[in-house]
Amino acid sequence: MGQQRQSVEKSFGDTLEMEPEARRAFLDAACRDEPELKHMVEQLLMEDERAGSFLEKPLFDFSTRVGPWP
Repeated sequence: MGQQRQSVEKSFGDTLEMEPEARRAFLDAACRDEPELKHMVEQLLMEDERAGSFLEKPLFDFSTRVGPWP
């Protein structure tokens, strides 16, 4: 499993650096003989996209004061 995990991590990292439109062609070529690898990377990409950038934008804006602060 170690080698497969490294392959998944490398392919995932490589695709993250690409524009979304280029990812499919890259994965088709890179995982031509390894459909399971391609599937795993696609799953990670979907999870990454779903997670989005929730850490980049705070849920609350603490820069405005609503009430008195001690």
